[in-house]
Amino acid sequence: MAGWREDGRCIPERHVVLVSAFLTMFFGSSLMSATGIIHIALLDLFQESIPVTTWTGALFNACFCLGGTGQAFVYTGSFVVVGFYFGKQRSLATGVVVAGFAVGMVVFPSLTQILVDGYGLKGTFLILSAVGFQTCVFGTIIAPGRTERALYSEAQRRREISKPSLCKRLFDDARILGKMSFLIFCVSIFLWCKSLSIVTLYVTDFYHSTGSSMVEAAFLTSLIGIGSIISRVLVGIAAVDGGVDRQLLYFGSYGVIGVLTLTSPFYCTSYWSKACFSSLFGLYTGGSWTLLGPITVELVGIQNLASGFSIEMAAAGLGFLSGPIICGYMMNGMDKFSYVFGYAGMMHFLSFFSGLLMALFTQQDSKARVCQDQKPTLTSEKVEDIVVLYDTNAEKKAFLTESTDHRSQ
Repeated sequence: MAGWREDGRCIPERHVVLVSAFLTMFFGSSLMSATGIIHIALLDLFQESIPVTTWTGALFNACFCLGGTGQAFVYTGSFVVVGFYFGKQRSLATGVVVAGFAVGMVVFPSLTQILVDGYGLKGTFLILSAVGFQTCVFGTIIAPGRTERALYSEAQRRREISKPSLCKRLFDDARILGKMSFLIFCVSIFLWCKSLSIVTLYVTDFYHSTGSSMVEAAFLTSLIGIGSIISRVLVGIAAVDGGVDRQLLYFGSYGVIGVLTLTSPFYCTSYWSKACFSSLFGLYTGGSWTLLGPITVELVGIQNLASGFSIEMAAAGLGFLSGPIICGYMMNGMDKFSYVFGYAGMMHFLSFFSGLLMALFTQQDSKARVCQDQKPTLTSEKVEDIVVLYDTNAEKKAFLTESTDHRSQ
């Protein structure tokens, strides 16, 4: 798999890992996009109340981020390992990986509806499980990069020297929550995923209840994936440009989608208006997944990428779990989608304001770092180039940083 060049970089390997991560995301993580179809099938099969049935989809989506098994391994592992393989193009590489999720969003809703119509719910689960099992094939190809192995070895060496207690290790991993900007970022992710899970679980039922057939409703749900593909790739390309503010892209999109979601029950009355909402919803929410990795590196550093991303996924999982359950009880006996989508839109607005606060605290953190003297900074992501720089030597720092960025290309 490796084809080493004279400068020590392995371009073929990281491209293979990138494609494998894309396909892993497609086969494994994309199954959650079909939860809206399965939700309706469960209601028809077991005739349970909406709050009780909602727990099934909410738990499934929450385990995508919170459970540490199944899809959580697929998503977190693919996301983090690509962040270590790519330096300056991290945003673009992340966009390619999460586009695999978006492609699955296009395929799986319609595919799941076809399977439910042809094989019933039990047959559908068997076939989808076989599809999900393909993640094992591509997951075996994904291996840790040199930067990740170097940081892990250094961490192991320090632990062998200091032999800290388990509590001390947990404290070290959790200390990044002390950064106000990162804590607010996690709150923003919680609110965003809360709204996202509501729309994911109920949008198909909403389309069906307003006159669309199940086949049409499944296809309209798939349009979210088409918009998401475009968004994830374009945002990834834009975020590579140093002149584009990633955090502005992140929280700015939430304000737009908040308006669209809040007013959707009033204008989604025809097939084409529903198609517009699905496309725009995917367009303005898909790019946020692309920005998670780069923003995490900005807030906590590359050495804390895995720990920071794990905390973010915990916040996302809590959002995925709580959002549909709350709306399930709102729906019980009322069948008022205006309340559900109004609540989802408000969550997006709160996520927008949280992202704005995060940007303000990030600016304060940047000013504080400039004022500190003799603070070591890790500027290289190669084993042989890990160096310690000091803020008092600005010219040397700028030169070495520029050289590192040039080599990472």
